[in-house]
Amino acid sequence: MCIRYRKSNDYRYKEWILGGYAQYKKTIKKIDFILGSRVESNFSEGINSKNSYTLSHNKTNFFPFFSISYNHSQTNNFNVSYSKRITRPTFNNLMPFNYYVDPNTILVGNPNLKPSISHQFELQYILKQNYVFAIDYSINKNEIFQTPLQNNEILSTILTPLNIKNGNSLSFSNNSTFDLFKWWNLNFNIVMFYDTIKSSDDFLSINSYNWSNQFTTTNLFTFPNNFNLEIVNEYISPFIQGPYKTNYLFSLNSSISKTFLSKRLKASITANDILGTYKLKSTSIILDQYSFIFQKFDTKWIRFSITYKLTKGIKKQIIEADSINEEIKSRTK
Repeated sequence: MCIRYRKSNDYRYKEWILGGYAQYKKTIKKIDFILGSRVESNFSEGINSKNSYTLSHNKTNFFPFFSISYNHSQTNNFNVSYSKRITRPTFNNLMPFNYYVDPNTILVGNPNLKPSISHQFELQYILKQNYVFAIDYSINKNEIFQTPLQNNEILSTILTPLNIKNGNSLSFSNNSTFDLFKWWNLNFNIVMFYDTIKSSDDFLSINSYNWSNQFTTTNLFTFPNNFNLEIVNEYISPFIQGPYKTNYLFSLNSSISKTFLSKRLKASITANDILGTYKLKSTSIILDQYSFIFQKFDTKWIRFSITYKLTKGIKKQIIEADSINEEIKSRTK
């Protein structure tokens, strides 16, 4: 792959990813076992002819995973799982070019980025298929975040993607569904997080931890004449992510719909972020540095839609091998 700009730099980048998969599945009475691994070889090379700079990576990784499910009864199920995953830097993040947002803000690529590796553990309990309780723990190495670096000599801020060396997260979650009445279904999801981030090198120094929580409720009301009303609200307390701590977030969404012609025709009106409260206010948690970022997205909108099903369709039988292949493919992401 070759990219050239008349008014910029010249950078050639090539990358190859070779991977193989193996998976074993077995059921012993009420216990289901899934065990497997993916092996991957990654070759990449970048050449900057203007600065006589060459970048070369050649590494082989193993990504094991397993899952053990215990189906105690129709109302009680347990599951424990582990997986190792990789997140690669995007092509844009690797480009070693400068982009001037304004005279004091510069976006700079980082060709020395390393892929992020995460180890994820989960223990899950499902009660009556309506109540899900889970404990998750993740160990993250070299997570990639766009990071502000202040240069006091030239009074400028450089935004560049950097690897955060260590980040751990512990969470407790519960998802429950209740049929309060025949016409009212309530679902709520609550998650409590404990996050720690540590990174120290020549570019940045971070040592931070934080408790936070997320609470989401979904109310579904079913009225006569095929009318449905859905109201969703979400609250996230202040949380840390990469080099930032973000203030609380809140949003309220709603939709109303009606079906016609034996439920083949559906008309709906959806309102997103009704109160216009989804705004990000973040401050830097890098030691000896202060920066404040305010972001407001185009999240407040109203949409009207009509859908019509020409036929009822054909119910496709799920083939077990197909579902396994899709699961394995998703592990390359």
